Amino acid sequence: MISIDEGAKRLVTVCAALTPEEHALIITDNNKLRIAQAVQRYILEEMRGNVTMLVMPPQTVGGEEPLPEAAAAMKNTDVVFALNSCSLSQTNARMEANKAGARWINFPDVQESDLTQRLMQADFAAVSPYVHQVAERLTNGKRFRITAPGGTDIAFDGTGRAGRGLDAMVRGKGAFRSMSVEANIGPLEESTQGIFVVDGSIPDVGPLDAPVSCLIENGRIVKIGGGTKADLFAKRLAALNDPNIYYAGEFGIGMNPCAILTGNSYLEDESAISTCHIGFGTNIAQGGTIRAAGHIDAVVVAPTIEIDGKLLMKDGEFTDIPLKPQKAR
Repeated sequence: MISIDEGAKRLVTVCAALTPEEHALIITDNNKLRIAQAVQRYILEEMRGNVTMLVMPPQTVGGEEPLPEAAAAMKNTDVVFALNSCSLSQTNARMEANKAGARWINFPDVQESDLTQRLMQADFAAVSPYVHQVAERLTNGKRFRITAPGGTDIAFDGTGRAGRGLDAMVRGKGAFRSMSVEANIGPLEESTQGIFVVDGSIPDVGPLDAPVSCLIENGRIVKIGGGTKADLFAKRLAALNDPNIYYAGEFGIGMNPCAILTGNSYLEDESAISTCHIGFGTNIAQGGTIRAAGHIDAVVVAPTIEIDGKLLMKDGEFTDIPLKPQKAR
């Protein structure tokens, strides 16, 4: 375990590569204020740098647009630290900020444990080549099939879609990284078919009392079953009152060797090696066409992943990439 100040230092220096000459903007809410203040404190007191912090009302779902004044500030800074309760990744504001040249570190639903325990302790530079190697395989793939011991058996078409490698190191003008270390791709919108059995976690649902079974037809969830958490997930989707939230918009593969699945940290869960996830709803960030009232990820453990008939992962282990779980210090 490291201190929250050491975790903030790693976020600022290793992940964001912020320099004292640059201006940083921290976007946060009252639920994440202590973490945001640790990042602000390091920039001000240790780097003697320039930083502005905007505290917004907590949002209710990923993909919800921020306040206009926050969106404007994002376009007039060098680096954005998005330390929010919900992800801003899929928002127009985030994409416009990147187009304007801002580098962006996305850290939704950040927990203090994310800074002090496993998530921030990975050797991101060492992991990065493997993340981009997997992203390239996703880019080159057409037919994808994912199975898992929990009952998952889905297939989708990724023809023409570019894989993204998120290695937690944001470099270059207009670059974007999430602290979820992963490779992902956006399935063609109506191509996903099969049963997706969530036996890992779902944001805002937490540790599951039973697997959540999602029947997917023509790219959309048409039936949800399981225990009380399945009912909660179904109600959460229905409350958004948007049919597009049911689309399978993203397929991602966790690649942080220090992360483990706990059900308590959204980013750590979907970063953990031996997991994959589907993001339901908006997939503009993955090059797709779905615009929904939000974006919600659901994690599966120990998947077997085939791309055009070739194994990438078998029962949660990469077949030819030397990346395995590591114990954090």
